[in-house]
Order: sequence, then C-alpha cells, then structure tokens
Amino acid sequence: MDHPWLQLLDAWLLGMDVDDYYEWMLERLAALPPGPSLDIPSGGGPFLGRVPIYQQGGPWLFADLSWTMLRHIRHKCEALGLHEVVLLRADAARLPLRDRALHNLVSLFGFHCFHDKAAVFAEMSRCLRPGGRIIASTLTSDGPRRSRFYLKLNQRDGTFASNNSLHEFKEQAQRQSLSLNVLNQLGAAAVLEMHHDD
Repeated sequence: MDHPWLQLLDAWLLGMDVDDYYEWMLERLAALPPGPSLDIPSGGGPFLGRVPIYQQGGPWLFADLSWTMLRHIRHKCEALGLHEVVLLRADAARLPLRDRALHNLVSLFGFHCFHDKAAVFAEMSRCLRPGGRIIASTLTSDGPRRSRFYLKLNQRDGTFASNNSLHEFKEQAQRQSLSLNVLNQLGAAAVLEMHHDD
C-alpha cells in the first residue's frame, strides 16, 4: 500500500480508512518497550521511518519468506541509519529463534496469509517472553460483503488462508495461552494485541 491510488483501491475493497489504520498502528508501535523484537512478515516496512521504536528500541529482527522484501527492508534500514537489525528468511511456522527470545512481535497484515495458524501461534507463544506483546493487523473474513468477495478471490490461488475469522484467531491464541484483544476493526481489517496469560 505504498502508492496512493492503490491505497484508495484497497481501502474501498476492504471497507477501511487507511489514515485511521496508520494512526492506530503508529500509536500501538510507539507504546512497545525496547526489544529484542521480531517483525514478521516484514513486507515493505511501512512504519520504519515513522516510529522511534525502530531507531531506539532494538535489536529488531525482520523476517520474511521473500528475498525481494528482505532486500527492500535492508535498503530502507541503511537509508535510515538503523544498525541494530537482523534480516532472516524464515517461515512464521518455524522460527529460527530460541525459546522466550522476544520482548515484542509485530505482524502487519500477515495472519490472513498464514495457512497453518496453529503452528504460527505456537511459535509466537514459544518465542515470546512472559509479559511480551504481539501487535498485529490482519484482514478478516468478518468485514463487509465486497471485502469478503476480495478475500475469496485471494483464497482461490492460495495467497490467503481460508480460516481468517476473528473467532479463529481468538481460538488459536487461547490454545497457546495468549490473550487476544481486538483493539479496532476497520472494515475487513482488525488491529490486534496479544500477551501471555502467565
């Protein structure tokens, strides 16, 4: 969503207000404590130059399956002068991290692409320290009719997973002793926060 006309198209299809989304995410990211933190999938790093936590709260690990996205993140980090950065080509269902390694985990528009949600939530729970937080935004199947149609189109080619309801997210989180709160719903998008119950 880097280009304005694509933002408008996505906003209409998903029934969401992009400005509201950015405002919500900036507020949530700014409230994170210092790392280590994992951002998965890293995507294009839309908030890298907008929130001081990326400059001051490292180390940050950026993980994605796409080499293209990781190269993009590397160039962005270099341009911003970020040094406490590690880039990983990794699957969210098999994170190459030791247990309880992370203070924070950020996942921006990733959950709807994760087909094996049980494995992803288990890995997130395993890698997060007690008291650690997960901040996420995701598309859900609970939005307006046109967004549900858009999601179904992306499910047909396997881009999006089929189990993308808020009920599914909450159920998988609960199985891993993670409390999930829906902070906001913006059309088909939801801003979520999770933390360990223990």
